[in-house]
Amino acid sequence: MCIRDRFKTGYHLTMVKTSNFNQEQAGEFIKKHIHDFFINQNTVSEIIYNIPFEASAQFPQMFEELDDSLNKIGISSYGIAITSLEDVFLKVGEEHHRLERAEAGNGFSISRNAERSFFRNVKAVAVKIWLQALRHPRVIILEILLPLLLFGFPCTCLLYTSDAA
Repeated sequence: MCIRDRFKTGYHLTMVKTSNFNQEQAGEFIKKHIHDFFINQNTVSEIIYNIPFEASAQFPQMFEELDDSLNKIGISSYGIAITSLEDVFLKVGEEHHRLERAEAGNGFSISRNAERSFFRNVKAVAVKIWLQALRHPRVIILEILLPLLLFGFPCTCLLYTSDAA
């Protein structure tokens, strides 16, 4: 729990919207029970709020009132989940990039370590593809030669037919 606490990830409260969803009313409803929350994601069909771990004591009362207010707020259903480790690590990465940009002075400079890391990753992917090709030569035919035949031949024909016309 300490890594989740440190980066303030908490819970995700997901609400599935209906056609008469009122975002202000939903926010006011949550604020009535939990003061420290924010919108994590807002799409056409659902909205996800981040709620801190400390607010879990207010959940029973909030969910009872939420069950009674579904139609009033304009949501068809809701769910709560603890943030995954993936979410925590994404937050850690965002924090790291924010600090890097602050140290660099602007958002456009790339550190030497990031540049080396990029080329190391490109090299690793190339080696992986090469080893895969050595182990399974038919994969080369399917991944490289077949697309060339399927797209290259018609494109070549189009070029020569348009030149002749």
